[in-house]
This record gives sequence, C-alpha cells and structure tokens, in this order.
Amino acid sequence: MKARIQAGAQLDAVITSAPESVRGPLRKLTPRQRIRACAAFHPGALDDPAAATKAALRCLARRWQALQAEIDDLDAQLTPLVTVAAPRLIALPGVGVDTAGQLLVTAGDNPSRLRSERSFARLCGVAPIPVSSGRTDRHRLHGGGDRDANSALWRIALVRMHCHQPTKDYVAHRTAEGKPKPRSCAASRDTSPARPTRCSQHSRATHSRWPQTNSALWRIALVRMHCHQPTKDYVAHRTAEGKPKPRSCAASRDTSPARPTRCSQHSRATHSRWPQTNSALWRIALVRMHCHQPTKNYVAREMYGLLQN
Repeated sequence: MKARIQAGAQLDAVITSAPESVRGPLRKLTPRQRIRACAAFHPGALDDPAAATKAALRCLARRWQALQAEIDDLDAQLTPLVTVAAPRLIALPGVGVDTAGQLLVTAGDNPSRLRSERSFARLCGVAPIPVSSGRTDRHRLHGGGDRDANSALWRIALVRMHCHQPTKDYVAHRTAEGKPKPRSCAASRDTSPARPTRCSQHSRATHSRWPQTNSALWRIALVRMHCHQPTKDYVAHRTAEGKPKPRSCAASRDTSPARPTRCSQHSRATHSRWPQTNSALWRIALVRMHCHQPTKNYVAREMYGLLQN
C-alpha cells in the first residue's frame, strides 16, 4: 500500500514538472485515467525532454498498476478470512478489510487477555494519559502501543466522520464546545470498535527535552532572584498577585540581556524542543557581549556584583 502511494506521488511530481506538451493532456484526467494514459505511452527514442518524461511516466504508471494488482489479489484472499474470523467487526460502519485485519493481528491469538475496552485502548495506544496538576484537569496522547492499530483506528474515525451520523453528531458537539476538528477526530478515534459511540475526551500536551538555552536563562533568573533587586521586586509583585514562585521565576527569565529590568508576563513557561525565538535572542545576546559596549558594561557589573556577594 505504501509503495503504491509513493509511486502515485512520484508520478504526480513528474507530471507537475513535465513539458506542457505532456502535462496538458493529462491535466483534466482523473487519477486512474491518468495512470492508464501514462502506462500506454510510447516514448520512442529518448532524444528530447518530452520523450524522456513519457518514459519515466510509463515506468511509474506500470509500477502503480502492478502494485494495485498485487493489492487486489491479497484483498481477495484476505476478505473471506477476515469475514469468517470477525463477522461482527467487519459489519461495523467504517471498518474495512484492511483495518479489521490489522485489529485482529493486534489482538493476537489470545484475545481473551484483553479483558476490557481499556486494555484494548492501551494496546492500540489511544488511551489518554492523565497529567492533571492542582486545579488543572487534562490528559495527553499516549505515544506507545501498536502504531499500526492506532493508524487503523484513525482511518476508521475519518471514514465515520463522513458517513456515520453518530460520529458526525459527536464531532459537531465537540466543535460547538470550542474544540478544534483534529482534536475532535482524535477523541472519536479513542473508541472501541465494538462501541462506536463511546469516546474519551483528552487534550494534547507537549513533551520535549529541556533546551540548553532555556536552562541557561533559568539559571540566570535564579541568580537574579537572590542578588538582583529589580528581579526580587518583580517576583514579590507576582507572588502578591497569587502567582506561584516557579511561574514568577519563569516570567523573570524572559528578559532581553540588553534590558535586564524589563520582563514579559505570560501564563506559562515554554517547553518546546528548541524555541526559535529563544535561540535567536540568545544569539543576539552573545553577539552583543562581544561587540556592544552597553551589554559589555552590564555583564561586567553583573559579574562584579556576583563576586562581591
């Protein structure tokens, strides 16, 4: 399946960059008509770009047809096997031979070990993981489990969003609550195939490493909280507003090195893989420390103050 998709993508890319004499007749055809037309090309001698393009298109189109014939042959063999093994699963809306076969493979030869829908959801990697803290109640996506089964459930959810009325109603309900459509689709995917209308609600969180630049600015903020009076005043102000100390420290960290007393206020700290803006400000600070006299003076004063303390 993946090889056929790749062959089709390569053929479309070649058509896009083909000469107008080759691209023009193919432009108004449907995808399958385009495949058949390209497979019937007779490029002849490869003495001009149009002939070379036709030769490449014919090769890709015939590869696509060979892969499609192999897929059709395997589907013909797989359909009766899946129908006999799981007739109730194959009868559900949105479940085809490919997705049902993948779910059967994931369940394995001992499906009795899956004692509940929760265990099956965990096996497929669609069970949301609670990451609540304090008054915040939220969940994150589960990155483990069988990713092929996860992809099969995702395709089932996409099909149901187009032709299954209960799923349409659920997506409309989630959208009315202010949830974006991809998150509604992800929530509708977290469903046992045996019960298509029972879905779990979750949100997505960011999980990344601790960036070196972010850590360096964090250490600077910690030092300032002990020996820099404007930072002390700012943290005291934030604490008086009811903000916890770590969040106040994060806000005091977001400061341009050229203006140490000007801090930005935000609701939470950023924990991305490598923030581009943060990295850009860090490079600006490094350059200023070498060629900008006010920054040099500021760094010298800070170092002198640290040495005095």
